[in-house]
Amino acid sequence: MSFPFVFIINKRERTERKQKMEDLLQKIGITPTEYEFVVPVEITDDTIPEEYQKNRMNKGNTSLNLTILTKVFPKIREKKRDFIIMEDDLMAMMPEKEIKSYISQMLREVPDDWNMIYLEYCLEMCSLGETVTKTNKLKKAYHPYCAAAILFRAETVTKVQNCIDSRKNPLSFTYTSCIREKELIAYIATPPIFAQDVLMQGDIEHTKSPWSIHFYLNRILKMYDDNSDTTVSKPRLPHCMDSREIFDYIRWGNVGGALIGFLFLLLMYRYFFVVKNGNGRKTRNNN
Repeated sequence: MSFPFVFIINKRERTERKQKMEDLLQKIGITPTEYEFVVPVEITDDTIPEEYQKNRMNKGNTSLNLTILTKVFPKIREKKRDFIIMEDDLMAMMPEKEIKSYISQMLREVPDDWNMIYLEYCLEMCSLGETVTKTNKLKKAYHPYCAAAILFRAETVTKVQNCIDSRKNPLSFTYTSCIREKELIAYIATPPIFAQDVLMQGDIEHTKSPWSIHFYLNRILKMYDDNSDTTVSKPRLPHCMDSREIFDYIRWGNVGGALIGFLFLLLMYRYFFVVKNGNGRKTRNNN
């Protein structure tokens, strides 16, 4: 079994990040023939495709989606081997020299139904459930929120492509949606192998639209963010709250929105069909 090929999403001007990722891969034992840096598709506010604008996707998230769909996936079909997609702000959470053999062993133990394996710290890491291997290297993923280091199965890349292409949402939410709806089967490396470095925080802008659920989820996550010091290199660890708590926020927000909508319709009904029609009948009766 050959080791998965690695793609690192890296903007052309991020030379410092590129060097740090090259150093990390070298320490892991991944040679230059086993990885490739991918320059993201250039997108401006004026060139966001209409289908992405409908979902209020900004240029950063749109660029990442299109980069994976148009630049990474075609190369996967040529190479015909499993692959890892990384962002360029990662650090190792175990000795680098152990990572390659650890991933290889993990691939020998993963259940046959897998489509993707999360290699990084995710929000869900605080509330994972069933262990699926005897050596405790993997757990089943249910609603993970991250997308900075994921191992994908080459044989099922079409499923992942269909997932991204059908939803046109930020990748963290897209993958979660497909996993929850059982379109994709995912596992999480336990303990996680990588984490994002707070010193090199990603600069993808999250949606700023107050009408988007992503807007509120990002605000909730920031409430529990204990990584406020971004001047020191350290891992961005998950917010150790039960991820169901976040869904409670969202669920009750949806319930509240539905109630407000119902009350609005009730008021409109009362005004147009009761008050106005009632006044009309009174006028006719008086005549």
